[in-house]
Amino acid sequence: MIAYIMSNHTLTKKILEKLSKQEEVINLVLELGPKAIVQFKKYHPLKASISYTSPCQTTAILKTFINVNHSEELTELTGCFF
Repeated sequence: MIAYIMSNHTLTKKILEKLSKQEEVINLVLELGPKAIVQFKKYHPLKASISYTSPCQTTAILKTFINVNHSEELTELTGCFF
């Protein structure tokens, strides 16, 4: 029984290593106006950033990865705009 637990643990560890090495592909792109930029600056998630598209910083593009299997990530992102 112990040998099975150890091999199961090793398998789980290898799967987690592979998952952590997967690249996160951008799957959400938003164009932000002035009000949304202000909201983003106040409450933005740590792993998201914006790129300004106008010289006066009145428009920006947000490109990020949202893990669709973790609803809390989507809630966190939408929470900064509403």
